[in-house]
Amino acid sequence: MSAAERPFERKIMKHIALLLVGLVAHVSSAFALDCAAPLTQKDMNECAYEGFLDASRDYASSYKTLGDGLSAAQKKQLLRMQKSWMAYRTQACGFESSASQGGSVQAMVKWQCMARMTKQRAGELDMLSRCPEGDVSCVQPTVKVYKASGSTQCNPGSGTPVKVMLDQFAAANIPVRAMGCGTDVAMRTTVCGAPDGAIRIFEVSASDLNKAAAQGFFLLGTLPEAREIPCH
Repeated sequence: MSAAERPFERKIMKHIALLLVGLVAHVSSAFALDCAAPLTQKDMNECAYEGFLDASRDYASSYKTLGDGLSAAQKKQLLRMQKSWMAYRTQACGFESSASQGGSVQAMVKWQCMARMTKQRAGELDMLSRCPEGDVSCVQPTVKVYKASGSTQCNPGSGTPVKVMLDQFAAANIPVRAMGCGTDVAMRTTVCGAPDGAIRIFEVSASDLNKAAAQGFFLLGTLPEAREIPCH
């Protein structure tokens, strides 16, 4: 991470931390509640708040995943955008619960609204961080890269462990969005001990393609006959 990016990274982490304020304070009450069958309005209010905290955890994860692959300028934009969205959410849910102003159900209505909007926003951030390959209008387009697994015929489980490849990405500060398995579909003679054509496939941010190449990974599109298959 460059020196220019560090202030924005700290702001993003602070923003995420603010979302989770109150989690520890409510852990004990969460254990005492049965939100599948709340008995009192107070219980329903507490359960609605717990639902909001659950949604906030998902939102924080989605926010960080998206932010990890953005440039310093984009991170700054994202932070401003999310602060504006949080202010809008507060106003919108305040309005939605205004009909029960002063009543015992107001808190439940408000927290249910906050949870619903937070879940929706988490989904929107997930979509931004998982755009289709080749979508040039995406704020964070991804690409698929591969590396030969090194496994050989007649030797199940041989080859480079996935963890070793993931460590290579981690060492280069490349977040991996998804991973899978595949085969290069090349014609080869069946000989025990010879390469079997298995490859490991990883999805990373397009902006990290050069760093991935430096670690020995290749763009999957350069292997046109390759086929993705379930991992065993």
